[in-house]
Amino acid sequence: MRFKNRFRCATNYGKGNSFNCKTCGRRGNRKGKKSKEGKTPAMRSEDLKSRSINSEAILSLNIRGFAVKGKFGWVRSICLKERQSIAVFQETRSKSVTDSWVQALWGDPNFGFLQKDAVGKLGGLLVIWDKSIFEVESYTCCEFFLAFRGKWKNNGEKSTIVNVYGPHNDRCKKRMWELLDKLIRSIDTKWLLCGDFNEVRSCSDRFNSQFHQNRADRFNDFISRNSLIEVPISGRKFTRISDDGVKFSKLDRFLVSDGFMSLWANLSVIALDRNLSDHCPLILRDRVLDYGLTPFKVFDEWFNCEEVDIIIKEAWGQEVRGTRKDCAFRDKMKNVKMALKKWSLSRFCSLDNEINELKKKVREWEIKADDNTLSDSERTLWLDCRRRWMEKERVKSNMLRQKAKIKWTLEGDENSKFFHATLRRKYNKCNFQGLLVDGIWHEDPVVVKNFIFSHFQKLFACNSYYRPRILGGFSSGSNLNFASVGPVVPFQRWCGPVGPVGQTPPIGSVQFTEGSGSVCLRISEEEASALEVFFFGGGNIGSNKGMCE
Repeated sequence: MRFKNRFRCATNYGKGNSFNCKTCGRRGNRKGKKSKEGKTPAMRSEDLKSRSINSEAILSLNIRGFAVKGKFGWVRSICLKERQSIAVFQETRSKSVTDSWVQALWGDPNFGFLQKDAVGKLGGLLVIWDKSIFEVESYTCCEFFLAFRGKWKNNGEKSTIVNVYGPHNDRCKKRMWELLDKLIRSIDTKWLLCGDFNEVRSCSDRFNSQFHQNRADRFNDFISRNSLIEVPISGRKFTRISDDGVKFSKLDRFLVSDGFMSLWANLSVIALDRNLSDHCPLILRDRVLDYGLTPFKVFDEWFNCEEVDIIIKEAWGQEVRGTRKDCAFRDKMKNVKMALKKWSLSRFCSLDNEINELKKKVREWEIKADDNTLSDSERTLWLDCRRRWMEKERVKSNMLRQKAKIKWTLEGDENSKFFHATLRRKYNKCNFQGLLVDGIWHEDPVVVKNFIFSHFQKLFACNSYYRPRILGGFSSGSNLNFASVGPVVPFQRWCGPVGPVGQTPPIGSVQFTEGSGSVCLRISEEEASALEVFFFGGGNIGSNKGMCE
C-alpha cells in the first residue's frame, strides 16, 4: 500500500450564492438568509473574529451520522470552543459534503478536508485540518481507515495521522490489522492512530458487554509490534455507552509512536460529554499545566562524588530568615535543595558532550594504532581515554535507569532509545492534567488544588484541638518537599558530633538518603524542642504568616 500523490482539498467557499447541503438538508446562501430551522450553516462574522487555532490539539469523534437533528450545531460548538488544528470523524453516514458545509462546521475559512464516503447509510470518514497549521502532502484510503501524511508548519516535522473506524466482524478486524501493519511498515515517520477501533484491550474496558480475549490479544499484539503507545484518557473510563444505558465500552483511543511523543512531549486526552452521540468526543492536547513545585529527587551517582558532602553541609549551615524554628528548618531544606540542583546542573549537564569527545579521542587512537605501533605513553593515554569514556557511560546509564525505575535484563545493556521511550511513557502516564468534579472537568491548577485540599481536609477532620494543621493551603511558600529526606527520628534531647556517613543517624538528626549513600545533619537541641512544641502542641507547621517572616 502506497500513499497517493494527490489529495482532495476544500476551496475557500462554494461556488455561487446558494447551496443545498446533501448531508443535513439545510439550505442557505452567502447573504445570510436563514433556513427553515432558523439558522444558517454559513460562517458568522463573530465566529471568524473569536476563533484562534490551538496548534497542538486534535479532535476525534464517532458522530453516528451528521444528519440527526442537532448534531451539526453540537459539533460546531465543540470546534469553536476547543479550537483544534485537526478534527477526525467516524461514522458520518454521508456520501458527500460541500465545501461551505465543512466551513460552517469548522468555523474558519482556511481549511482543507478529506472524506471517505459511506457505504449506503453505514460508515463514512471525514478529516478536517487547518491549513495554517498542518499541510497535507499525500493520503491513502481503504474500507477501514483514512490516512493522510503532512508536515507541521511551526517546526517542519512530518507525521502521518490515521482516522480509524474498526469493523464489527472478526474476519474484517484481522484484515484491518494486516493493512495497518503494512501501512506502518511502508514508511518511516511519526505515527498517530485515532478513532473508533471497535475493540478493547482488556476485560476492564467493557461492562455488561461480551469480552473476547483472542480479539483483545490481537489488538495488543498490533500495538506491541508497531511500538505504539496509548495516551491515557482523563474524564471518563468508558468512551461508548449503548442507547439503553446498559453496556459500557472503551472503544475510542489515541495511539502514538515514540517519534510523535517526542514531537508532543506533554500529551493528554480529555473525554468530553457524550451529549447527542453514543461516543464521547476525545481531545488530544499538548499542554503544560503548572501545579507548583515538583518533588526533589536525589540520584545514587551524586553520592559517588566527594563534593556532595561539602555542598550539603555548607548549604545547611547558611543563615536563614525565619524566626520560628520550624520555618528555619524549612528554609534550610530549601537551601540544600537549591545548592544540589545548581551543582547537579553544572556537573552533569555536559555529560553527553564529554562522552562524545572521549569517544572521538578513542577512535583517533585506534586509527593510529592500526597504522603504527603505539608507544607505552601513547598506549597509556589511549587506555585512560577509554576508561573515562566507560565511566561516564556508566554514570549516564545509571541515571537513566533510576529515572525509568526499571531493571535491565542484561547487565550493561545500553538501549538508550528504549529508555527514552520508557521515560516518555512514564511521564505521560503520571502527567496530571485535571480533575473531574460533579461531571465538570477542571484544569485550573488553583481550582484543582482547592478541590483536593477540601477533599482530604474532610477526610482528616477532627474536633481535637491537638491535631496539627498546615496553613496557607497550597501556597508555594508552605510546600515542604521531603522526597529526599530520610526518616526523622523522635524529637529527643541529644548533643554530640554528627556521625560518619553510612552509620545510623543519631537522635535529633535528619538523614539525606538515596540508594547506598547518606549524609547526616544535626538538629540542635533548641531546634528539636521547638519542632516538638509546634508539632505535638497542635501548632501550625511551616506557615508563611505571622512570626515566620
